[in-house]
Amino acid sequence: MQLENPDYLVLNLRIKPNAKPGNLLISLQFPDKSIRNISFPIEARGEQPQAITPADVMYLLMPDRFANGNPANDIVKGTSQSAIFRDSIFARHGGDLQGVLNKLEYLQDLGVSALWMNPFLENDQPFQSYHGYAITNHYATDPRLGNNQLALDLANEAQKKDIKLVLDLIFNHIGSNHFLYKSPPQRDFFHWHPNFARTNYRAHTLFDPYAAKQDAALFLNGWFDHHMPDLNQDNPILANYLIQNTIWWIEFLHADGLRLDTYAYSSPTFLQKWGDAVFKHYPDLHVFGETWVQGEGVQAYFAQNILQTSFKSRIKYLTDFQFYQALNHALTTPFNWDDGVCRLYHTMAKDYLYLDPSLHVIFADNHDVSRF
Repeated sequence: MQLENPDYLVLNLRIKPNAKPGNLLISLQFPDKSIRNISFPIEARGEQPQAITPADVMYLLMPDRFANGNPANDIVKGTSQSAIFRDSIFARHGGDLQGVLNKLEYLQDLGVSALWMNPFLENDQPFQSYHGYAITNHYATDPRLGNNQLALDLANEAQKKDIKLVLDLIFNHIGSNHFLYKSPPQRDFFHWHPNFARTNYRAHTLFDPYAAKQDAALFLNGWFDHHMPDLNQDNPILANYLIQNTIWWIEFLHADGLRLDTYAYSSPTFLQKWGDAVFKHYPDLHVFGETWVQGEGVQAYFAQNILQTSFKSRIKYLTDFQFYQALNHALTTPFNWDDGVCRLYHTMAKDYLYLDPSLHVIFADNHDVSRF
């Protein structure tokens, strides 16, 4: 299928469930009669993910800030931001996947049984590229962190040490240096605005019967930042791209769980379609969405719940920001009728909103806030 942009061609392949592993040869003939052959590998299916349970201790780390296992890749020629400045919170510090691999025994000794790393995919941005949330290539590990083979080695070694692997995925946005943004296959791959329009961060506009339509649209379609173009997941080609990329990484790294960044900001229709596709293959995969919102009712909207809403979330679990906020109140404010430790009690008493709150990811701090 030819797209608006003649540089792209979409080829839909239907692979039968009983197809054997091997290489499929795709032959393309161009107008000048030249022929290009592409070898498309069909890999064998991996095992089903291990179950993540309340007994697991999940360790969150940012690869660039954890351990420098290979100083040779601190500076990679040709990348937009290659310098190392460890005294700057916005610069790269030199950590990498080799550093994580070297420290698996240390994590094991701590009692860690599940490892959640911030995204390690290529973030070839000219500034603030350390955190991993401005992806510029969905299929490549950032060269300053390693490569895909090293990521696989890390996953395999973690599995040998009974440490489950949680991947961090982003559907809401990409980095402005991504080839999909620099040369869009179709214009409606992105949400465009006459002038820069930042999201209003108001998740409740999706279900508030009194919310203005333009507020709900700005929440979903506004950008996170100037260098983070907002994706339009309602484009079916882009939606399939993101779904297939998810399945590819699950299979390639034998992932046991997924953390979905900015879960609330993606198209609700897409999130349901994504869930149907992923859970069809991995029914027991532990998936938790980031919902940094205010209020238990708002948070519950994005998980499987008792609420009567048009959006039916396919994921059961969330990063429990309501617990995080209540825990900090419990330990930093005086006890009274509805604050201090009582705030924690009132918050947990509202767990009846969820079909199963037992596997929400609870935390005292994370990569977006000050240390506990």
